[in-house]
Amino acid sequence: MNEYVEHCETKKWRKQIAEWKEEHPLTMKNRVDMGPQDIIEEMNRQFDDAIITTDVGQHQMFTTQYIEITKNKQLITSGGLGTMGYGFPAAIGAKLGNPDKDVIAISGDGGMQMNIQEFATAVLEELPLILCVFNNEYLGMVRQWQKLFYGKRYSMTNLKSGALFRRTNGQGDAGVHTGFCEACRELRSQRNPCHEERRYRSCI
Repeated sequence: MNEYVEHCETKKWRKQIAEWKEEHPLTMKNRVDMGPQDIIEEMNRQFDDAIITTDVGQHQMFTTQYIEITKNKQLITSGGLGTMGYGFPAAIGAKLGNPDKDVIAISGDGGMQMNIQEFATAVLEELPLILCVFNNEYLGMVRQWQKLFYGKRYSMTNLKSGALFRRTNGQGDAGVHTGFCEACRELRSQRNPCHEERRYRSCI
């Protein structure tokens, strides 16, 4: 296919994008506690050589906006027509194919429950995965649309039962941590899959 590809000069285009980023920076509201942007920026600081996978939802939007993608740090996401439950199995496959790389699966508490049984696969294969779950106790993106476009007529988006924490805590060697910056360093040294859960208030 290379013979059919024409060289395309992108300097002018990239300069324009850089100017737009400077003029309209992506920032979130300042929070007393740690928010999604803080968590992803901490990942940027600690992981230079990694594969990041995402599920589908608000966390996916946060990740694509704030994660730094380089030659050594790739993003695997299911795109615009993706499905909840994609992120964790994608991370398992990425780790099997790249055993020497750090692999981080970023998910929401709703999407994580779609394929939570794959904890068994990860533990049996002794895959040292890092799972970062944005737990706002809602199906965040669905609730967002219900608020913005359906007059706040919320339906079946409340996940406040706490079931996610109890289920992941019962998966054998899977560890659960609650302090993110220090947890990242600790999780990288562990052999089996570990889950970092951060609770935050819904952004919408």
